Amino acid sequence: MSRSTELIANYLDDALSDQEVAELQTWLEADPANLEEFVKAVARNEQLRKVVKSMNIPHAPVAQSNPPSPRKPVPQGGRWTKWILVASLMVAVCWFMFPRENNASVVTFEGGSAQVSLQTD
Repeated sequence: MSRSTELIANYLDDALSDQEVAELQTWLEADPANLEEFVKAVARNEQLRKVVKSMNIPHAPVAQSNPPSPRKPVPQGGRWTKWILVASLMVAVCWFMFPRENNASVVTFEGGSAQVSLQTD
């Protein structure tokens, strides 16, 4: 970066010391091309400011008044309970859907004068 460019940039940033102001003044008076370069830089800077201002970009707030609440963790115990219930339901459905073998048994008791039979289905 040349010294003249540095002086112009510091002028636009309003950061010139007294010595740099005198140096810039001398540089501007030395050549009309220097003055033209300075005027173009100031005009370009002004146009950029207008464009940025017209964009109307919202700025992020510095500090939030109410920070978002932390997300509550999902309890893991509920997951096991659901799997146990699903497995129990599947066993119950299979128990009633599939046919069972007919294990009907007849138990006969003989004793005394009467014969007693017990049948289970």
